Amino acid sequence: MADRTNKISQNVEGPYYVDKQCIACRLCTSDAPDNFIMTDDESTAYVYKQPENDSEREACEEAIDTCPVMLSVMMDEMWHLHKYKLFFIFKSCTNLKRSCI
Repeated sequence: MADRTNKISQNVEGPYYVDKQCIACRLCTSDAPDNFIMTDDESTAYVYKQPENDSEREACEEAIDTCPVMLSVMMDEMWHLHKYKLFFIFKSCTNLKRSCI
């Protein structure tokens, strides 16, 4: 889970950020290239521009959803919604008589 106290220093101010758990997989830079970029040494990604329209926000949400290190890319205000979404996915899987995963 992302930690806002552990943000990459290059992130621009705003709700979306990358924290130090980033493994430099480049999925966020692929999903939202208008908002995420790699550092010069390519050791991590960061948000270089906050989304300015619905298309960019959707791309940033896709980056959150595909992040392999449990949302090292995060939006402060959306955490509670993602937590709910994960709870309902888990609840749905446990209600089935077979494994979802």
